[in-house]
Amino acid sequence: MRGVADGDLIASLLTPVGFEGTFVVMSIHELEAEIMRLEPRDQAYLFDKLLHALEAEEESLTKEELDRRADDLQSGRVRGIAAEDMMSSARRLL
Repeated sequence: MRGVADGDLIASLLTPVGFEGTFVVMSIHELEAEIMRLEPRDQAYLFDKLLHALEAEEESLTKEELDRRADDLQSGRVRGIAAEDMMSSARRLL
């Protein structure tokens, strides 16, 4: 395992059971190896946590993008395209 001073700080985990507040620093590859040593039930738990975190991030980014586009339309920075015109253009491309 690498120390913080090595500069290869990619992932850090809170060390469980009796080492509260102590951090273990490891590369993403070391983290992957540790996860692969876990019981399947624990791997599934981590997968579920990561999946929910990614979905929440994606949802947040989508809302930010929608807000930005709405602001662009309302401010006149961009001009909307009629649905019929957009569909005609799409058909021509196909």
